[in-house]
Amino acid sequence: MSHFYGTLQGSKGQTTRQGTKKSGIESRTASWQGAVRVSAFHDEETGEDWVEVRLEQWQSVGQLPSKLLYRGPIGRYEAEDDSNELLEALESSLVYIWALFGDDEEELEKDIESFNLVQDINEAIRNRRERS
Repeated sequence: MSHFYGTLQGSKGQTTRQGTKKSGIESRTASWQGAVRVSAFHDEETGEDWVEVRLEQWQSVGQLPSKLLYRGPIGRYEAEDDSNELLEALESSLVYIWALFGDDEEELEKDIESFNLVQDINEAIRNRRERS
């Protein structure tokens, strides 16, 4: 019995595909500039349906390595998912600051430790929300 249902519209009309809780369902939409992959799956532990959305390469063109845009429950967006963007911005800022202020390895290690602390806090928040 189908648990997931997908449709695709193109120049030759519409087609549909189905997936079970066990198989999930996955699609890729691509151009000559890259691709987006969407995977829907059932999480046995939580009993929820989840989705993962990624940018990736297509025919050796596009995002490398693939970039996770969203991973979470289908049907509700959780604010904690914005933290990925925050972490990426922080990482970019640390690299930029290091480039501006020289190559003092000791200072860079302090910056990296700060970045890792933010990641650890973010992970703890995710785990706590998953348990509740």
